[in-house]
Amino acid sequence: MSGGPSSDTAGAMSQKNVEKVRRGFAEYNRGDIEEALEEWAPDAVWGRDCIEVEARSAWLVTFQDGEQTSLTLYQTKRDALEAVGLRE
Repeated sequence: MSGGPSSDTAGAMSQKNVEKVRRGFAEYNRGDIEEALEEWAPDAVWGRDCIEVEARSAWLVTFQDGEQTSLTLYQTKRDALEAVGLRE
C-alpha cells in the first residue's frame, strides 16, 4: 500500500451515513423539510445558498459524531472526490 489517497470511495463512508443522506433527500423530496433537517447538526455549514440551478452536480456531505455538519456542491464527482483526497 502506498499510503496515498484511496480510490475506494465505498471505504470512505459508512453505510449508516449513506442511509442518513438518502433518507434526508427522500424527506426533502416529499416536502418534509423539518424531518429532512433532523439529522443535521444545529451549526451545519451549507455550501451554496439561494442559488437555483438545473444541472448535474456532486454533493459532498460531511459527518461528525453521527450528525451531518456540512453540505458542499461541486460541479463534478471528480471535484468532490478530490476535495476529500479520493479519486474515481
